Amino acid sequence: MRLAALSFAILLVAYLLIDVMDRLAWFSQYRATGLGVLHFYSARVVLLASRVIPMSLLVAAALTVSLLAVEGELIGMRACGISAPTALLPVLFISTMVVPADAILNNVLVPRANALADELKRSEIKGSYAQQLEERMKDAVWFRLGNKILEADRFDPDRGSARDLSIYEIGEDRLPVQRIDATSARHVGNGWWRLNDPVRIDISEGNVHAMPAPNFVNLGEALPAEVDTMHLSVGDLLALIQEAENDNVDPRPLRVDYHVKLAQPMACIVLPALLLFFAVGGPPFPGPAQTLLLSAIVGIGYILLTGVSRSLGYGGAVPPLIGGWGPILIFLVIAAFFGTRLWRRL
Repeated sequence: MRLAALSFAILLVAYLLIDVMDRLAWFSQYRATGLGVLHFYSARVVLLASRVIPMSLLVAAALTVSLLAVEGELIGMRACGISAPTALLPVLFISTMVVPADAILNNVLVPRANALADELKRSEIKGSYAQQLEERMKDAVWFRLGNKILEADRFDPDRGSARDLSIYEIGEDRLPVQRIDATSARHVGNGWWRLNDPVRIDISEGNVHAMPAPNFVNLGEALPAEVDTMHLSVGDLLALIQEAENDNVDPRPLRVDYHVKLAQPMACIVLPALLLFFAVGGPPFPGPAQTLLLSAIVGIGYILLTGVSRSLGYGGAVPPLIGGWGPILIFLVIAAFFGTRLWRRL
């Protein structure tokens, strides 16, 4: 537990420093104050902590086994007839106890902290300077997409969001035949956008008619935008998926993110278990260098596989279930292999 706490603290500081360095130019652009930056990271640190927890448990397991190997404890256990896997069960027990806490952190606290961080970014980091800059640049955006013209007061492709959106549908005579207004919109994947508070007006034969507005509109892939679900809990995401399905909208990217959120906490037990089954499979026992190297490979591999699996799920190359759970299943199979080999040696 001490090694897990130490690993968590060191990795959190490392993640924090990397994130700060990555945003230095952004802070300078908006002339952010030191107090504003501290307020921003007081909320963002929750997201960074959620990413650090599985890695810190993995590193702590590697350090625990390495210390036992260096001090000869693993050989001593075997000589006394004590099973090393049995002696190290508390490590797996602690990791298992972290899983529900990590699930609560990722699905309850992280969405709220992300929303707070965005609000602090808008009010304290950007502040009045950003408002003046936007007024000078007149940053309202226009897009022409086939027979549609889009106007947005603000468009954020990285967040997949738009603010004060108006969609004009143009007829063959190049005059508007329909207009849909929304206070905001969120990209849900494959060119589909979820509209908030939509209002629709149809124009025909010189008359204006108020009509029921759709909750989803397809703006096509020509409008580049990511799918961002960081502000949504598992329950909110599931409700959005059901709403999209009721409107005959393909929610595949949302389903992928839904399974990713469910699978993330399981990394807290699968990754340390894989390393422990490998490290205590002796004698001969692997040295500390091999154990620590494996922990680095597993940690980096998990991060890379998560990104690749999610992208494949978005593109439809694999089902959403595999897109979300694929990395965990891969490492679970590897852990089962080492566990089976260990069981045969006992």
